Amino acid sequence: MSLTCSRRACSKLRAHGAWLRVHPLLGLFLYLSVFCLFLMVFVDKPLELYLKANVHGHVEGFFKVITNLGGGMFWYLGAILGTVVCFVGAQMALTTEVHSRLLSWARSWAFLLAAIASSGLVVTMLKHVFGRLRPRHLFDQGLYGFEPFSLASGANSFPSGHSQTICAAMAALTVLFPRHGIWFAVIAFLVTLSRLMTTVHFLSDTLMGAYIGVAAAILLKPLFEAGGHDLKIGKPR
Repeated sequence: MSLTCSRRACSKLRAHGAWLRVHPLLGLFLYLSVFCLFLMVFVDKPLELYLKANVHGHVEGFFKVITNLGGGMFWYLGAILGTVVCFVGAQMALTTEVHSRLLSWARSWAFLLAAIASSGLVVTMLKHVFGRLRPRHLFDQGLYGFEPFSLASGANSFPSGHSQTICAAMAALTVLFPRHGIWFAVIAFLVTLSRLMTTVHFLSDTLMGAYIGVAAAILLKPLFEAGGHDLKIGKPR
């Protein structure tokens, strides 16, 4: 009996593994959702209170500076500027080679813009659907929870928009400039961590925001590469 059960369990595990290989992003989303629920119930509140009481001085100052890299305006303007400059330059090119190269680069910058914008739209909708109270309500009033479908500025903690923006941008830039992927990953990690260390978001907020940003870049990449287009601008690794 136990041998039969063991074989069935192994069979189910193999089937689940096969499903994950076919649907990795969906599988990761499901596991991450369960993990975020666990964090919300058991970890987010005590961790945030601990950080609020213990993170000060130069550490807090460092993260308050670096967290600004997650603001959307810089990345939107950069992506739009890159797209427009390359597209206009292509129209003014004197040779077919330069024309094709600049059009390709315009597509690459448009990919960056699309990754940020699409994931940002998803995060904005989820913020209002969940209506999670910001940590400041916990610190000032002892409130911890959700106000679904709220438009209040303090009820938009989940997911983190800065985490989404920086992870979408860094994932897209890794596609454009693959040689610098490790540095983009470091920047994404530090900015995402900064949202927790500056106590403006809970841990689960940052993890889900980061996932949405990276997932958007992964899903959009084959669409922008359709027809044999290469999104790389920089040299390969």
